[in-house]
Amino acid sequence: MKTKLMFVLFMLILFSGSAKAAPTTAASIKNFCSAFVANQEDGSISTARCVWYISGWAEGTVGTLVETKGKIFMVQFAENITPGQIIRVFFKFVNEHPELENENGLVVVGMALINAKLMVFVPVDKREVQ
Repeated sequence: MKTKLMFVLFMLILFSGSAKAAPTTAASIKNFCSAFVANQEDGSISTARCVWYISGWAEGTVGTLVETKGKIFMVQFAENITPGQIIRVFFKFVNEHPELENENGLVVVGMALINAKLMVFVPVDKREVQ
């Protein structure tokens, strides 16, 4: 029980620290995740924080409903996409589009996935949305 409580406290401290230091531009996400791209298997906290950050974004994005021009769409990702794949696609996209480095980082992550056809918008019948 004590070990479990310590783990929960550790995770709360870790997440609160990473929330305060959350990157906001594409360049800051690129910098934040550079350790992951340099050495994906190092097991460091900086690598793990990048994966957790991107995983959190993905979990919060998938299934989101978007309305445009009177039509409703649901955000979906390619089957079996991984946080590592999202990060690598993002890096490739930003390297090819340095003009986006000062834009909202999470929007650029989405743009990268759309460009790579890993994020799609599936039409939803308005009658199904409550």
